[in-house]
Amino acid sequence: MFLPTLVIHAEKDRLIPASEGRELYDLSGSTRKRLVIIPGAGHNDVMVAGRKLYFREIESFIRMVSG
Repeated sequence: MFLPTLVIHAEKDRLIPASEGRELYDLSGSTRKRLVIIPGAGHNDVMVAGRKLYFREIESFIRMVSG
């Protein structure tokens, strides 16, 4: 059994490329998983650059796994 998985990644991350976030998502064995790429965000500003999307997706994910 795999736990629900949420991967949030920055589109313009130069430290850990977005392709690695996609790979992590693809390799997750969970059937309840979500990948969110924050457009225009970098490694250190992902939460700020995509604040509305970032928190909306976390809220949506919590609703998905708790309902």
